[in-house]
Amino acid sequence: DLYSRAVLDKYLSRALGVPLSKDGRLSPIDERQYVLTLDYTLKMLNIHERYECGVPVIIEGETGVGKTALIEMLAELWNYSWVAAWNREKNRIVDLMHRKMGELEEGTVEESQHDACVVALYNLSAGQIIT
Repeated sequence: DLYSRAVLDKYLSRALGVPLSKDGRLSPIDERQYVLTLDYTLKMLNIHERYECGVPVIIEGETGVGKTALIEMLAELWNYSWVAAWNREKNRIVDLMHRKMGELEEGTVEESQHDACVVALYNLSAGQIIT
């Protein structure tokens, strides 16, 4: 059953940290109408493993075999996992900011901390990354 799309999606989801959609599929693959095969899944997993270990990768092959499409899809999956992680962290930060604002109302936080919370909440709600 290694050839089924559901199994391939699960392997990539676990390895890359990409959340599955409600129907148990990787939505970036569906959105690009990428044909996911066992061969390309194994190649993505091998490249990802080397990337995580800092080992350089050289991809060779004849013209038109899908080298660029493979790397573009892998990059999109990586980006999707980072966005999902950012959204999780963003929610934690917003919760922290709301607690701090509540503490200000109780008088246990300085006004400068309140102002920083207001700016941070505004930037988070606008979708900006705070540096």
